[in-house]
Amino acid sequence: MYELVEESSKVLRQPTSTFDFDNAPVDPTELKTKLVETMYRGQGLGLSANQVGISARAFVMRTEDEKDAVICINPTIRAWSQERVMMEEGCLSFPGLFVSISRPASIEVEYHDEHGKKQEAKYGGITARCFQHELDHLDGILFIEHASRLKLERAIKRRTKRKREQSRLIERLQNIRTA
Repeated sequence: MYELVEESSKVLRQPTSTFDFDNAPVDPTELKTKLVETMYRGQGLGLSANQVGISARAFVMRTEDEKDAVICINPTIRAWSQERVMMEEGCLSFPGLFVSISRPASIEVEYHDEHGKKQEAKYGGITARCFQHELDHLDGILFIEHASRLKLERAIKRRTKRKREQSRLIERLQNIRTA
């Protein structure tokens, strides 16, 4: 399992390197296994390699129609729908921060699996959103960059308020235990 880098880490804001199967920076099967474990531990829908400090064009994601998570290596989007959908997004690199973002409703993609085999797919719904979010990570783009300044400021205030409330609750529970 991997550890997530801090949200202030520069690696999150830098485009990743193409994954070279002939000279792989890490075994792709091991990368998939560890990224999936880390994603599940954080209760996420997707996780990119650079979120754990590995500069490689690879991410894992849960899909609506697959039983297991898939790894997408050197992914690209070939086509986007004209229809856009506004939906709240979060990110394992920004715990507790949720912002409404508009993205294309469906996409046509291609990527390589952990065996180097080319895959093609059409995704809609949450899977399309997750693919786009994770691909942004690989390009050094954070989901918060898609939000207006006002939406982002409100989201940060909500996160701060939730953190304070959690701290107070923890303090009360500790006081009950020691009483």
